[in-house]
Amino acid sequence: MIESNFLYRERTGRDRGMVMQHAADGPDGPQQLNEKEEASRTMAAACLTLSILALLAAVVFLGYETYKHVIQARKSFLAFVPIINLAFLVAIVAHAVGALRKRLWSYDFGLYLNFIAALYWGIQLWWKFGAGRLRIPLFAHVAAFILLLASRAVFPALTAGAKDAEGRADQEIGLGRWSLENIEAILLAFIAALVIRCFCIEVFKIPTGSMVPTLLGDLEYGDRIMVNKFAFNVEDPQRFDVIVFKYPLDTTRNFIKRLVGMPDEEIMLSGGDIFYRPRGEERFRIAQKPFRVQQSIWIPHAVIEDGQVEEDAFFSEWAETSDETKREFTRWRRLLITDGGAFQLRNCVRDIYEVRTQYMTLPRSAGTNEVRDVKLRLAFAMRDPGAVLTASISNGAVDFHVTIDPKRSTLVVAPLEARSGPQSQALSADLTIDVGDPGDEHVLELMYYDGLAYVAFDGAQVGKCMLVEYYDSRLDTVRAGRTAASFSVKGGACEVASVAVYRDIFYIAKGCFNEDEPVKVPAGKYVVIGDNSPTSKDSRLWERKEIRTSDGRGYAFDRDNGSDNRGKGELLITRDVFGVERVIPTDSIVDSSVEYLRFIDEKDLVGRGFLVWWPPERMKLVR
Repeated sequence: MIESNFLYRERTGRDRGMVMQHAADGPDGPQQLNEKEEASRTMAAACLTLSILALLAAVVFLGYETYKHVIQARKSFLAFVPIINLAFLVAIVAHAVGALRKRLWSYDFGLYLNFIAALYWGIQLWWKFGAGRLRIPLFAHVAAFILLLASRAVFPALTAGAKDAEGRADQEIGLGRWSLENIEAILLAFIAALVIRCFCIEVFKIPTGSMVPTLLGDLEYGDRIMVNKFAFNVEDPQRFDVIVFKYPLDTTRNFIKRLVGMPDEEIMLSGGDIFYRPRGEERFRIAQKPFRVQQSIWIPHAVIEDGQVEEDAFFSEWAETSDETKREFTRWRRLLITDGGAFQLRNCVRDIYEVRTQYMTLPRSAGTNEVRDVKLRLAFAMRDPGAVLTASISNGAVDFHVTIDPKRSTLVVAPLEARSGPQSQALSADLTIDVGDPGDEHVLELMYYDGLAYVAFDGAQVGKCMLVEYYDSRLDTVRAGRTAASFSVKGGACEVASVAVYRDIFYIAKGCFNEDEPVKVPAGKYVVIGDNSPTSKDSRLWERKEIRTSDGRGYAFDRDNGSDNRGKGELLITRDVFGVERVIPTDSIVDSSVEYLRFIDEKDLVGRGFLVWWPPERMKLVR
């Protein structure tokens, strides 16, 4: 008691605390604490070192890809490689600075930037290739990110010694130090956002309906899309890309369309399809969309979803062609077809556009053209082991039949050549399809687009053949046939959960593009057309008007922008090609001319659209 009282009286508050802590921990307490702290620091340093090495490996690999595909080939299939390299390098620097200077905010900044780079990389890989490309650097980055999270979990051990000193410094310096560090963080964030906005990614809102249904446009509720502005710096634009560009008749405005014509070739619109002839070739080839692009732009024509297959809705689109009634509608609103049941699409497939959202209903455009490129999708389940399902698409160029048989499924295609030449025969092939047990649900898709017949079963390709590769003048005569879709069941019962018909974009020849007449695209120029082909103002309809006034000045502007309704009609009010508003007395105009402006210049390309991010229900990759 005497010793305790003496310690209580003589020691300072700090000494008293140390003695009490020593008494609580025992004689080995401080040593164990130091060893634990040292182990945490060693683990954090090891995780940080390994993560930086993994990041450096990813940077080296992507740097090699950049060199190989940008410098050597002068183009790249990885438009995002330099962006990812830059983000990785900045993240590595931020991690290193945070660890060396023991600044937690710097370390976290690198961690967040690393996460954003990984997310952007993943989106681009999915958009471009799916999940099968560049696995080595992707795995390296995933491993680095996991290590970074591990090092972040024990990072306070690295900064434990510095936090006490920083805390004392904060008490001494106070508000000034706190303000300086926050201003530094805000400036770094602002610079990063500015760099990304100017050179990497920019957000645009779609104001018009020229890209329906790929993109919905409205002045207030239009889709918001992200545009990769760095894409065309390292790779050439590809046909059917959705691109943003400066409107050539008013360079202060940005337009978004789908690219259809490439430099130094001839293109031609025929029957709703696009044909092109590169320099040096004699025949026009059909421009075939990549499968991912085609899957994203099928336009609904007659869609009856699962749970909505009821009598009125079904027979408004489909007609029963069997002699006897071979169907019934179940209480789950599905169609049960018995042996001999057959159905055919009632109406022909026309280029009608009507899209409803929770915000608006776009007006229907007049469907004056019959579309030949269609897709038939059936979700079904066989109820009897011997039931056979047959689905078909027929138009002027092809008869396309698929039979789903538990014993032997087949594909039969009768193309144009088989109809017009005795030496040609229909194509026939066996399909590898497993229908499983009765009651198992499956999805069958038949597609004919851009001269290609394609069969998918449960999402996997099971049959494919090219039918029309080159332009043939006989196409004009056979297109008089009506497009039809049908399906039937024999040998048992089959339950249909949903049935849908979709159509492709029908590219209308109008304005300066005439049907079956080629247009030569100069070098460094591109042709663009909107997905809502009937109502899109694009390369087919741009008209440049030039006037010259009595004082010798010349003006060029969009012909549709001119207005002389102010006052008594004595003034022409317009915006010229540089976006400057001009007010010109009409009596001073001495000469005028109008010409079509078919192309956009390579220098006016802004970037490639890759993501719809708002509204949330519309979020998707742009293809």
